[in-house]
Amino acid sequence: MKPTHSKYLFYLASFTFIVLIIFSYVFFLERSMLLDLPFHLFTILAKDDYTIQNYRYIALLTESVPLLLSKFDISLKTITICYSMSFALLYFLVFLFIYKVMRNEKIAIAFFLYNIVMYTHTFYWPVTELHQGIAFLFILIALLENICISDSELTIIQYFSILGLIIIISFAHPLLIFSGLFSIAFLLLNYKSKYKFLLSIAILITIGFLAKNILLATSHDNSSMSGIKNIITYFPHYKGLQSNKNLLKYILHDYYFIPILYLLITYYYFKQKNILKFSLLTLSLIAYTFIVNITYPNGADEFYLENQYMQVGLFISLAFVYEIYHHEKITYSISILFSIISILGLYRIYDTHKIYESRNHWYRKTIAQLGDKKTIITSNKIPKDTVIMTWAVSNEFWLLSTIENNKTSSINIEEYQNEFDNNISKKDVLITRWESFNYSKLNPTYFILKDTSTSYIKN
Repeated sequence: MKPTHSKYLFYLASFTFIVLIIFSYVFFLERSMLLDLPFHLFTILAKDDYTIQNYRYIALLTESVPLLLSKFDISLKTITICYSMSFALLYFLVFLFIYKVMRNEKIAIAFFLYNIVMYTHTFYWPVTELHQGIAFLFILIALLENICISDSELTIIQYFSILGLIIIISFAHPLLIFSGLFSIAFLLLNYKSKYKFLLSIAILITIGFLAKNILLATSHDNSSMSGIKNIITYFPHYKGLQSNKNLLKYILHDYYFIPILYLLITYYYFKQKNILKFSLLTLSLIAYTFIVNITYPNGADEFYLENQYMQVGLFISLAFVYEIYHHEKITYSISILFSIISILGLYRIYDTHKIYESRNHWYRKTIAQLGDKKTIITSNKIPKDTVIMTWAVSNEFWLLSTIENNKTSSINIEEYQNEFDNNISKKDVLITRWESFNYSKLNPTYFILKDTSTSYIKN
Protein backbone atom coordinates (compact mmCIF):
# COMPACT_ATOMS: atom_id res chain seq x y z
CA MET A 1 0.00 0.00 0.00
CA LYS A 2 1.26 3.47 -0.89
CA PRO A 3 2.09 5.87 1.95
CA THR A 4 -0.75 8.34 2.51
CA HIS A 5 1.60 11.24 1.80
CA SER A 6 2.71 9.86 -1.59
CA LYS A 7 0.55 12.22 -3.68
CA TYR A 8 1.75 15.24 -1.72
CA LEU A 9 5.41 14.26 -2.13
CA PHE A 10 4.92 13.67 -5.85
CA TYR A 11 3.58 17.19 -6.25
CA LEU A 12 6.31 18.59 -3.97
CA ALA A 13 8.99 16.85 -6.02
CA SER A 14 7.43 18.03 -9.29
CA PHE A 15 7.21 21.57 -7.95
CA THR A 16 10.88 21.44 -6.91
CA PHE A 17 12.06 20.18 -10.29
CA ILE A 18 9.97 22.80 -12.10
CA VAL A 19 11.44 25.57 -9.94
CA LEU A 20 14.93 24.25 -10.77
CA ILE A 21 14.03 24.43 -14.46
CA ILE A 22 12.85 28.03 -13.95
CA PHE A 23 16.07 28.83 -12.09
CA SER A 24 18.06 27.37 -14.97
CA TYR A 25 16.30 29.88 -17.22
CA VAL A 26 16.55 32.89 -14.91
CA PHE A 27 20.20 32.20 -14.03
CA PHE A 28 21.24 30.84 -17.41
CA LEU A 29 24.29 33.14 -17.62
CA GLU A 30 25.46 32.25 -14.13
CA ARG A 31 25.22 28.56 -15.11
CA SER A 32 26.68 29.05 -18.58
CA MET A 33 29.73 31.15 -17.78
CA LEU A 34 31.64 28.64 -15.67
CA LEU A 35 34.46 26.78 -17.43
CA ASP A 36 33.16 23.60 -19.05
CA LEU A 37 29.79 24.78 -20.35
CA PRO A 38 31.11 27.77 -22.36
CA PHE A 39 33.95 25.57 -23.61
CA HIS A 40 31.52 22.85 -24.71
CA LEU A 41 29.14 25.34 -26.29
CA PHE A 42 31.96 27.15 -28.08
CA THR A 43 33.37 23.91 -29.47
CA ILE A 44 29.98 22.55 -30.54
CA LEU A 45 29.15 25.74 -32.46
CA ALA A 46 32.69 26.25 -33.83
CA LYS A 47 33.03 22.70 -35.15
CA ASP A 48 29.35 21.92 -35.74
CA ASP A 49 29.76 18.64 -33.91
CA TYR A 50 29.54 16.99 -30.50
CA THR A 51 32.44 17.58 -28.11
CA ILE A 52 32.59 14.44 -25.97
CA GLN A 53 35.38 14.59 -23.39
CA ASN A 54 37.10 11.50 -21.95
CA TYR A 55 34.65 9.08 -23.61
CA ARG A 56 31.80 10.38 -21.44
CA TYR A 57 29.12 9.72 -24.01
CA ILE A 58 26.34 10.46 -21.56
CA ALA A 59 26.79 14.11 -22.62
CA LEU A 60 25.36 13.26 -26.06
CA LEU A 61 21.85 13.87 -24.70
CA THR A 62 22.36 17.44 -23.53
CA GLU A 63 24.88 18.37 -26.24
CA SER A 64 22.24 17.49 -28.84
CA VAL A 65 20.25 20.55 -27.75
CA PRO A 66 22.69 23.29 -28.89
CA LEU A 67 23.86 21.23 -31.87
CA LEU A 68 20.35 20.73 -33.24
CA LEU A 69 19.24 24.29 -32.55
CA SER A 70 22.30 25.66 -34.34
CA LYS A 71 21.14 23.93 -37.54
CA PHE A 72 18.29 26.45 -37.64
CA ASP A 73 20.50 29.49 -36.86
CA ILE A 74 18.70 30.04 -33.55
CA SER A 75 20.26 32.93 -31.63
CA LEU A 76 23.17 32.27 -29.28
CA LYS A 77 21.18 33.57 -26.31
CA THR A 78 18.30 31.19 -27.00
CA ILE A 79 20.66 28.25 -27.52
CA THR A 80 22.45 29.03 -24.25
CA ILE A 81 19.15 29.26 -22.37
CA CYS A 82 17.95 25.96 -23.82
CA TYR A 83 21.29 24.28 -23.09
CA SER A 84 21.12 25.50 -19.48
CA MET A 85 17.54 24.27 -19.09
CA SER A 86 18.19 20.91 -20.73
CA PHE A 87 20.05 19.56 -17.69
CA ALA A 88 17.29 20.46 -15.22
CA LEU A 89 14.66 19.12 -17.63
CA LEU A 90 16.58 15.83 -17.95
CA TYR A 91 16.44 15.24 -14.19
CA PHE A 92 12.72 16.03 -14.03
CA LEU A 93 12.07 13.57 -16.87
CA VAL A 94 14.12 10.89 -15.09
CA PHE A 95 12.02 11.45 -11.95
CA LEU A 96 8.76 11.17 -13.92
CA PHE A 97 10.02 8.10 -15.77
CA ILE A 98 10.88 6.27 -12.54
CA TYR A 99 7.67 7.34 -10.80
CA LYS A 100 5.09 7.03 -13.59
CA VAL A 101 6.54 4.58 -16.12
CA MET A 102 8.56 2.26 -13.89
CA ARG A 103 6.03 2.76 -11.06
CA ASN A 104 8.74 2.80 -8.44
CA GLU A 105 7.69 5.59 -6.11
CA LYS A 106 10.34 4.85 -3.52
CA ILE A 107 13.33 5.24 -5.86
CA ALA A 108 11.74 8.27 -7.53
CA ILE A 109 11.40 10.03 -4.17
CA ALA A 110 14.98 9.06 -3.31
CA PHE A 111 16.10 10.65 -6.60
CA PHE A 112 14.15 13.80 -5.74
CA LEU A 113 15.77 13.96 -2.31
CA TYR A 114 19.22 13.44 -3.83
CA ASN A 115 18.63 16.38 -6.19
CA ILE A 116 17.90 18.88 -3.42
CA VAL A 117 19.51 17.75 -0.15
CA MET A 118 23.06 18.95 -1.08
CA TYR A 119 22.62 20.60 -4.47
CA THR A 120 24.13 24.10 -4.29
CA HIS A 121 27.20 25.06 -6.34
CA THR A 122 26.79 22.07 -8.66
CA PHE A 123 23.65 23.79 -9.97
CA TYR A 124 25.97 26.41 -11.47
CA TRP A 125 28.23 23.75 -13.02
CA PRO A 126 25.56 21.74 -14.84
CA VAL A 127 27.66 19.90 -17.43
CA THR A 128 29.17 17.49 -14.88
CA GLU A 129 28.83 13.97 -16.26
CA LEU A 130 28.94 12.54 -12.73
CA HIS A 131 25.59 14.12 -11.86
CA GLN A 132 24.09 13.03 -15.18
CA GLY A 133 25.39 9.51 -14.63
CA ILE A 134 23.76 9.28 -11.21
CA ALA A 135 20.38 10.03 -12.83
CA PHE A 136 20.77 6.90 -14.96
CA LEU A 137 22.05 4.95 -11.97
CA PHE A 138 18.75 5.68 -10.22
CA ILE A 139 16.93 4.23 -13.24
CA LEU A 140 19.10 1.11 -12.90
CA ILE A 141 18.34 0.89 -9.15
CA ALA A 142 14.59 1.18 -9.83
CA LEU A 143 14.80 -1.52 -12.50
CA LEU A 144 16.76 -3.87 -10.25
CA GLU A 145 14.34 -3.38 -7.37
CA ASN A 146 11.36 -4.01 -9.64
CA ILE A 147 13.01 -7.28 -10.71
CA CYS A 148 13.73 -8.23 -7.10
CA ILE A 149 10.12 -7.64 -6.10
CA SER A 150 8.77 -9.62 -9.04
CA ASP A 151 8.80 -13.42 -8.99
CA SER A 152 8.90 -13.65 -12.78
CA GLU A 153 11.93 -14.57 -14.88
CA LEU A 154 14.22 -11.88 -16.23
CA THR A 155 12.95 -10.77 -19.65
CA ILE A 156 15.09 -10.02 -22.70
CA ILE A 157 14.12 -6.34 -22.47
CA GLN A 158 15.14 -6.21 -18.80
CA TYR A 159 18.40 -8.01 -19.53
CA PHE A 160 19.46 -5.61 -22.27
CA SER A 161 18.19 -2.61 -20.28
CA ILE A 162 20.48 -3.60 -17.39
CA LEU A 163 23.45 -4.03 -19.72
CA GLY A 164 22.73 -0.72 -21.45
CA LEU A 165 22.45 1.20 -18.19
CA ILE A 166 25.66 -0.35 -16.85
CA ILE A 167 27.49 0.71 -20.02
CA ILE A 168 26.07 4.25 -19.75
CA ILE A 169 27.14 4.75 -16.13
CA SER A 170 30.51 3.04 -16.71
CA PHE A 171 31.33 5.66 -19.35
CA ALA A 172 29.80 8.58 -17.40
CA HIS A 173 32.42 9.02 -14.67
CA PRO A 174 35.00 6.82 -12.86
CA LEU A 175 33.68 7.74 -9.40
CA LEU A 176 30.26 6.31 -10.16
CA ILE A 177 31.52 2.86 -9.27
CA PHE A 178 31.20 3.82 -5.58
CA SER A 179 27.50 4.69 -5.85
CA GLY A 180 26.92 1.72 -8.11
CA LEU A 181 28.39 -0.83 -5.71
CA PHE A 182 26.82 0.84 -2.67
CA SER A 183 23.40 0.65 -4.31
CA ILE A 184 23.81 -3.05 -5.12
CA ALA A 185 25.00 -3.79 -1.57
CA PHE A 186 22.03 -1.88 -0.17
CA LEU A 187 19.58 -3.78 -2.36
CA LEU A 188 21.28 -7.02 -1.33
CA LEU A 189 20.56 -6.32 2.34
CA ASN A 190 16.91 -5.66 1.47
CA TYR A 191 16.43 -8.58 -0.92
CA LYS A 192 18.67 -11.33 0.42
CA SER A 193 16.90 -14.04 -1.55
CA LYS A 194 18.09 -12.35 -4.75
CA TYR A 195 21.75 -12.39 -3.75
CA LYS A 196 22.92 -14.39 -6.79
CA PHE A 197 21.23 -11.99 -9.20
CA LEU A 198 22.50 -8.87 -7.38
CA LEU A 199 26.03 -10.22 -7.03
CA SER A 200 26.11 -10.86 -10.77
CA ILE A 201 25.09 -7.22 -11.32
CA ALA A 202 27.86 -6.06 -8.97
CA ILE A 203 30.36 -8.10 -10.99
CA LEU A 204 29.09 -6.62 -14.26
CA ILE A 205 29.36 -3.08 -12.87
CA THR A 206 32.92 -3.75 -11.68
CA ILE A 207 33.91 -5.25 -15.05
CA GLY A 208 32.31 -2.31 -16.88
CA PHE A 209 34.19 0.32 -14.90
CA LEU A 210 37.51 -1.55 -15.00
CA ALA A 211 37.24 -2.14 -18.74
CA LYS A 212 36.47 1.50 -19.48
CA ASN A 213 39.10 2.95 -17.15
CA ILE A 214 41.87 0.54 -18.18
CA LEU A 215 41.26 0.03 -21.89
CA LEU A 216 40.08 3.61 -22.52
CA ALA A 217 42.08 5.45 -19.87
CA THR A 218 42.62 9.17 -20.42
CA SER A 219 45.24 11.53 -19.03
CA HIS A 220 42.49 13.62 -17.42
CA ASP A 221 41.01 10.71 -15.49
CA ASN A 222 44.44 9.34 -14.57
CA SER A 223 45.46 12.77 -13.27
CA SER A 224 42.23 13.14 -11.28
CA MET A 225 42.68 9.73 -9.65
CA SER A 226 46.41 10.14 -9.03
CA GLY A 227 45.68 11.86 -5.71
CA ILE A 228 44.89 8.44 -4.23
CA LYS A 229 48.63 8.08 -3.62
CA ASN A 230 48.20 10.69 -0.88
CA ILE A 231 46.94 7.86 1.33
CA ILE A 232 50.60 6.92 1.70
CA THR A 233 52.02 10.44 1.50
CA TYR A 234 49.93 11.79 4.37
CA PHE A 235 49.83 8.64 6.51
CA PRO A 236 48.92 8.79 9.37
CA HIS A 237 48.26 12.54 9.52
CA TYR A 238 44.80 12.56 7.96
CA LYS A 239 42.97 14.47 10.66
CA GLY A 240 44.53 17.85 9.91
CA LEU A 241 43.85 17.89 6.16
CA GLN A 242 42.60 21.24 4.89
CA SER A 243 39.99 19.37 2.85
CA ASN A 244 38.50 17.97 6.07
CA LYS A 245 38.23 21.47 7.54
CA ASN A 246 36.65 22.74 4.33
CA LEU A 247 34.12 19.92 4.33
CA LEU A 248 33.04 20.78 7.87
CA LYS A 249 32.47 24.35 6.74
CA TYR A 250 30.47 23.15 3.73
CA ILE A 251 28.33 20.92 5.95
CA LEU A 252 27.51 23.77 8.32
CA HIS A 253 26.75 26.21 5.51
CA ASP A 254 25.23 24.08 2.74
CA TYR A 255 24.95 20.37 3.51
CA TYR A 256 23.35 20.66 6.97
CA PHE A 257 20.61 18.11 6.20
CA ILE A 258 23.14 15.32 5.65
CA PRO A 259 24.05 14.88 9.36
CA ILE A 260 20.39 15.37 10.36
CA LEU A 261 19.16 12.61 8.04
CA TYR A 262 22.10 10.40 8.99
CA LEU A 263 21.20 10.66 12.68
CA LEU A 264 17.57 9.81 11.95
CA ILE A 265 18.61 6.76 9.91
CA THR A 266 21.11 5.72 12.60
CA TYR A 267 18.42 5.97 15.30
CA TYR A 268 16.14 3.77 13.19
CA TYR A 269 18.87 1.19 12.56
CA PHE A 270 19.76 0.90 16.25
CA LYS A 271 16.09 0.67 17.16
CA GLN A 272 15.73 -2.16 14.64
CA LYS A 273 19.09 -3.65 15.70
CA ASN A 274 20.13 -3.64 12.06
CA ILE A 275 23.90 -3.44 12.43
CA LEU A 276 24.60 -4.58 8.86
CA LYS A 277 22.77 -1.67 7.23
CA PHE A 278 24.19 0.80 9.75
CA SER A 279 27.69 -0.49 9.01
CA LEU A 280 27.21 -0.32 5.24
CA LEU A 281 25.95 3.26 5.36
CA THR A 282 28.46 4.53 7.91
CA LEU A 283 31.51 2.87 6.40
CA SER A 284 30.48 4.00 2.91
CA LEU A 285 30.15 7.61 4.07
CA ILE A 286 33.51 7.54 5.85
CA ALA A 287 35.37 5.70 3.09
CA TYR A 288 34.03 7.81 0.23
CA THR A 289 34.55 11.21 1.88
CA PHE A 290 38.04 10.06 2.88
CA ILE A 291 38.86 9.17 -0.74
CA VAL A 292 37.66 12.57 -1.99
CA ASN A 293 39.46 14.50 0.76
CA ILE A 294 42.74 12.61 0.50
CA THR A 295 42.70 13.10 -3.28
CA TYR A 296 42.49 16.87 -2.71
CA PRO A 297 44.22 17.28 0.67
CA ASN A 298 44.57 21.05 0.30
CA GLY A 299 40.99 21.45 -0.83
CA ALA A 300 39.67 22.65 -4.18
CA ASP A 301 36.93 24.92 -5.48
CA GLU A 302 33.64 24.08 -3.81
CA PHE A 303 31.69 23.67 -7.05
CA TYR A 304 34.17 20.97 -8.10
CA LEU A 305 34.26 19.07 -4.81
CA GLU A 306 30.52 19.35 -4.23
CA ASN A 307 30.02 17.49 -7.49
CA GLN A 308 31.96 14.58 -5.96
CA TYR A 309 30.50 14.87 -2.45
CA MET A 310 26.99 14.56 -3.89
CA GLN A 311 27.38 10.78 -3.98
CA VAL A 312 27.10 11.06 -0.20
CA GLY A 313 23.65 12.49 -0.91
CA LEU A 314 22.81 9.31 -2.85
CA PHE A 315 23.85 7.09 0.08
CA ILE A 316 21.74 9.12 2.50
CA SER A 317 18.73 9.56 0.20
CA LEU A 318 18.49 5.87 -0.64
CA ALA A 319 18.77 4.80 3.01
CA PHE A 320 16.35 7.42 4.33
CA VAL A 321 13.60 6.71 1.81
CA TYR A 322 13.96 2.94 2.20
CA GLU A 323 13.90 2.91 5.98
CA ILE A 324 11.81 5.87 7.17
CA TYR A 325 9.77 7.30 4.29
CA HIS A 326 7.12 4.53 4.26
CA HIS A 327 6.09 4.54 7.95
CA GLU A 328 2.41 5.46 8.20
CA LYS A 329 2.66 6.82 11.76
CA ILE A 330 5.00 9.64 10.75
CA THR A 331 3.72 10.55 7.29
CA TYR A 332 2.80 14.08 8.38
CA SER A 333 6.27 14.63 9.86
CA ILE A 334 7.92 13.22 6.72
CA SER A 335 5.89 15.57 4.53
CA ILE A 336 6.94 18.54 6.66
CA LEU A 337 10.60 17.46 6.63
CA PHE A 338 10.67 17.02 2.85
CA SER A 339 8.98 20.41 2.45
CA ILE A 340 11.61 22.10 4.60
CA ILE A 341 14.43 20.35 2.71
CA SER A 342 12.92 21.48 -0.60
CA ILE A 343 12.28 25.10 0.44
CA LEU A 344 15.69 25.59 2.05
CA GLY A 345 17.40 23.78 -0.82
CA LEU A 346 15.78 26.06 -3.40
CA TYR A 347 16.62 29.13 -1.33
CA ARG A 348 20.22 27.94 -0.97
CA ILE A 349 20.55 27.57 -4.74
CA TYR A 350 18.91 30.95 -5.33
CA ASP A 351 21.16 32.69 -2.83
CA THR A 352 24.30 31.13 -4.30
CA HIS A 353 23.69 32.80 -7.68
CA LYS A 354 25.18 36.01 -6.23
CA ILE A 355 28.64 34.40 -6.26
CA TYR A 356 28.45 33.60 -9.95
CA GLU A 357 26.75 36.87 -10.87
CA SER A 358 29.66 38.68 -9.21
CA ARG A 359 32.05 36.62 -11.31
CA ASN A 360 30.17 37.60 -14.47
CA HIS A 361 30.39 41.25 -13.43
CA TRP A 362 34.21 41.09 -13.64
CA TYR A 363 33.95 39.75 -17.19
CA ARG A 364 31.55 42.57 -18.16
CA LYS A 365 33.84 45.15 -16.61
CA THR A 366 36.88 43.75 -18.45
CA ILE A 367 35.04 43.69 -21.79
CA ALA A 368 33.99 47.32 -21.28
CA GLN A 369 37.54 48.40 -20.37
CA LEU A 370 39.20 46.70 -23.33
CA GLY A 371 36.58 47.72 -25.86
CA ASP A 372 37.23 46.23 -29.30
CA LYS A 373 40.88 45.42 -28.63
CA LYS A 374 41.95 41.83 -29.23
CA THR A 375 43.86 41.27 -26.02
CA ILE A 376 46.10 38.76 -24.29
CA ILE A 377 46.16 39.47 -20.54
CA THR A 378 48.99 38.21 -18.34
CA SER A 379 47.80 36.00 -15.50
CA ASN A 380 49.32 38.17 -12.76
CA LYS A 381 46.84 40.95 -13.61
CA ILE A 382 43.65 39.03 -12.94
CA PRO A 383 41.71 38.26 -9.72
CA LYS A 384 42.35 34.52 -9.62
CA ASP A 385 39.72 33.88 -6.94
CA THR A 386 37.15 35.35 -9.30
CA VAL A 387 38.29 33.78 -12.56
CA ILE A 388 38.99 30.45 -10.78
CA MET A 389 40.69 28.80 -13.78
CA THR A 390 41.96 30.41 -16.97
CA TRP A 391 41.73 27.54 -19.48
CA ALA A 392 38.21 28.49 -20.62
CA VAL A 393 38.50 32.29 -20.31
CA SER A 394 38.42 32.93 -24.07
CA ASN A 395 35.22 30.86 -24.32
CA GLU A 396 33.65 32.75 -21.41
CA PHE A 397 34.48 36.15 -22.93
CA TRP A 398 33.12 34.95 -26.28
CA LEU A 399 29.81 33.85 -24.78
CA LEU A 400 29.11 36.89 -22.63
CA SER A 401 30.17 39.51 -25.18
CA THR A 402 28.32 37.91 -28.08
CA ILE A 403 25.09 37.53 -26.14
CA GLU A 404 25.08 40.94 -24.44
CA ASN A 405 26.92 43.16 -26.95
CA ASN A 406 26.12 41.42 -30.22
CA LYS A 407 29.83 41.26 -31.06
CA THR A 408 32.53 38.85 -30.02
CA SER A 409 35.34 40.03 -27.73
CA SER A 410 38.65 38.28 -28.44
CA ILE A 411 40.23 38.17 -24.99
CA ASN A 412 42.46 35.50 -23.48
CA ILE A 413 44.77 35.07 -20.50
CA GLU A 414 48.23 33.55 -20.82
CA GLU A 415 49.42 31.28 -18.01
CA TYR A 416 53.07 31.63 -18.97
CA GLN A 417 55.05 34.19 -20.94
CA ASN A 418 54.61 34.12 -24.74
CA GLU A 419 52.08 31.26 -24.54
CA PHE A 420 50.15 32.42 -27.62
CA ASP A 421 52.95 34.10 -29.58
CA ASN A 422 52.66 31.69 -32.51
CA ASN A 423 49.30 33.21 -33.46
CA ILE A 424 49.30 36.58 -31.78
CA SER A 425 50.23 38.54 -34.93
CA LYS A 426 47.51 36.96 -37.10
CA LYS A 427 44.60 39.28 -37.82
CA ASP A 428 41.84 36.84 -38.69
CA VAL A 429 42.30 34.25 -35.94
CA LEU A 430 40.41 33.71 -32.68
CA ILE A 431 42.81 32.33 -30.07
CA THR A 432 41.63 29.90 -27.39
CA ARG A 433 43.67 27.88 -24.90
CA TRP A 434 43.60 24.65 -26.88
CA GLU A 435 43.54 25.83 -30.50
CA SER A 436 43.08 28.80 -32.78
CA PHE A 437 40.18 29.27 -35.21
CA ASN A 438 40.28 31.08 -38.52
CA TYR A 439 37.43 33.57 -38.80
CA SER A 440 36.35 32.22 -42.19
CA LYS A 441 35.60 28.80 -40.66
CA LEU A 442 33.37 30.11 -37.87
CA ASN A 443 29.61 30.54 -38.12
CA PRO A 444 29.01 34.33 -38.20
CA THR A 445 25.70 33.87 -36.37
CA TYR A 446 27.57 32.80 -33.22
CA PHE A 447 30.99 34.38 -33.78
CA ILE A 448 30.43 38.05 -34.56
CA LEU A 449 34.00 39.07 -35.32
CA LYS A 450 34.42 42.62 -36.64
CA ASP A 451 38.15 43.04 -35.96
CA THR A 452 39.64 41.42 -39.06
CA SER A 453 42.12 44.28 -39.57
CA THR A 454 43.80 44.07 -36.17
CA SER A 455 46.05 41.61 -34.39
CA TYR A 456 46.26 40.78 -30.68
CA ILE A 457 47.97 43.07 -28.20
CA LYS A 458 49.34 42.19 -24.79
CA ASN A 459 48.01 43.89 -21.70
